[in-house]
Amino acid sequence: MRQKLEELRRLVQLRLTRPRLQLVKLGCPGETSTTLIAGGLCPYTGPAVSQLEAAAAFLEAHRGAVTLMTLDIGANDVLPCADVRTGRINQSCVEVALTRLARNLLYVLVTLREAAGRGVPIVALNYYNPFVAAWLLGPAGHVAARASADAADRFNALLEGLYAAQRVPVGDIARAFHANDFRLIPGLDVPVNVELVCQWTWMCALSPQGPNIHTNASGAFVIALALLATLF
Repeated sequence: MRQKLEELRRLVQLRLTRPRLQLVKLGCPGETSTTLIAGGLCPYTGPAVSQLEAAAAFLEAHRGAVTLMTLDIGANDVLPCADVRTGRINQSCVEVALTRLARNLLYVLVTLREAAGRGVPIVALNYYNPFVAAWLLGPAGHVAARASADAADRFNALLEGLYAAQRVPVGDIARAFHANDFRLIPGLDVPVNVELVCQWTWMCALSPQGPNIHTNASGAFVIALALLATLF
């Protein structure tokens, strides 16, 4: 109950302190750090061919009016390295993806900061790990789930390091999802992190709904709260 009250307090505080806050959403489904820079997935108005160009143009055109910017990128860079049904991770693929992401994300952050100006706060996100759901497949799934947790740790560590270097706070989605908590829940014989992924995403849903890495409404709310926690 105390945690729920604290979450509601933060929501009310955001509304009271920024009553005229409006959302301008430039996100593009399936975007990688490469397509964010180069474009190719989603169209944007004006001369902009990519999400980054559209964002920079908007920030420059509205200097002094933008009070907050959020950034969520990187998941689709590493997603091709995982098998959504078995949770198996291609480690060499992950290493290549992280190297590319490190280069691209630094460029994105520098570009956004130059466009927005020094006074506009940027808040970013790390990621939950949907592939721990492989635990439910038995002993081989247990191995895959733990290996995916190691890969997710490297992924999030890279993001957090890059963001910290640019003084960008990070909403800790991994912590909210208890990403590395493999303690078994009494009576369920399922780890905490697996149960939360099943509750907050579509990974454990039957076909055709799942398995799907994306959050349901509850998971989206958890992510929103983790982002909000970085603002107060």
